[in-house]
Amino acid sequence: KQTFLQLVEQKGFPSRFVRFCCDKLKEYKILDKCVLGVRKEESRKRDELYDEPTKCMYYGKAKKEENYVEAIYPILYWTTEDVAEFIKDRGIKCAPVYYDEKGQFHPERRLGCMGCPLVYKTKRIKDFKEHPGLLKAWLRAGQKFMDNHPNSYATTHYGDVYEFFTRSVFYTSDEEMHKHDGLFGKADYKAFLERKFDITL
Repeated sequence: KQTFLQLVEQKGFPSRFVRFCCDKLKEYKILDKCVLGVRKEESRKRDELYDEPTKCMYYGKAKKEENYVEAIYPILYWTTEDVAEFIKDRGIKCAPVYYDEKGQFHPERRLGCMGCPLVYKTKRIKDFKEHPGLLKAWLRAGQKFMDNHPNSYATTHYGDVYEFFTRSVFYTSDEEMHKHDGLFGKADYKAFLERKFDITL
C-alpha cells in the first residue's frame, strides 16, 4: 500500500530497534496458508527457530484467530547443494543477484533490502556506495520527514538530514557519533557523506 520511501517520509529512517518497514512491506497476512523457502542450513538462528516443516504463526500485534497463518516450509531440510541441483534439473532462471560476473550460479547468496539496518554496517555502506541514487532518495525522504515532524527526536537532536542519515548508518548511538565532533562543534556531515560516497549532495 505504501513504498519504503513513503514510510520514511512518515516515520524517519528505520533502525535495528524500529523496523516499521518489515511490518508494512513483507510481514503481514494475505491468506490462511503461506509457503516459505526457509532452510535450516541458512543460519544458526534459522536452525534453532524452525523444527517442523509446518508451523502455525501469526501476523500482527494481537494473537487473534484471524491473524493466524499456517506456514509451510517445503525445503526446510534441503542443503545448498540440493537447491542448486533442483534449479539446474528444472532449468529455473533465478534473480540476477544469484549469478556472478561469469554467469556461475551461487545458491548461497541471500536477497535482502538494500540499506537494511539488520545487516552489517559494511554491507549497508557498500549498498549506498554502489547505488548512490538510493542514498539520495533516502536523504530526500528523510528531509521530508524532518520538515513535517518538527517535534520528532530526529528533528530536535540532529542539525540536518545529513547528520540524521550518518547517525542511522554509521553509528549505534549519538554518543559514539559525537566523539568525532571537532573543537569547533559538530562535524560537517554533508561533506562527510560526499567524501565517503564520492558524490555531490
